[in-house]
Formats: sequence, C-alpha cells, structure tokens
Amino acid sequence: MRKFPFALLGVCALAAPASAYTKADLKAQLKLLMEWWPGDYDNNEQIVPQSGGGLSAQTDKPIYRPHTVFKRLNMPELGDNMLYV
Repeated sequence: MRKFPFALLGVCALAAPASAYTKADLKAQLKLLMEWWPGDYDNNEQIVPQSGGGLSAQTDKPIYRPHTVFKRLNMPELGDNMLYV
C-alpha cells in the first residue's frame, strides 16, 4: 500500500516536464535536431575495444559495423523536416 503514492508521484514527475513545453520550445528543439542530426555515423569506437584494443579483452562474438547516413531532404511536398536514412 505504501508503494502506490510513490509510484503515482513518480508518474506525475515524469509527465510534468512534457506538458511544460510550448509550441515555440518544440519548434526550436526540432530546428536544432534537424541541424545536428544529419551526418555519417558508425560504431568504430565500439568495435576497437571489443576486438581487444585498449583495456578490453578480445571477444569471439561477431562484431558488426553498421554505417548510417542521415541526409536532410528538400522536398516540401513531403514536409519541412524530412531525413533520408
């Protein structure tokens, strides 16, 4: 019975910040995200330690190296904030 008030308090604490954002805040965050997100990404820094580099022991598990490219699209008919992955 004592756990319920704390759980309810936790849910309220998590929900409060989401409702505190205005449309202007969300638009500013989206603009910043669309500026920062496009680029080339891979996990090379993760692979080096897994393959025995640095202080980590070498592992026999398969090591995958996904490479992802995010490019901003200029296609107004689809929307203002479009990314090609």
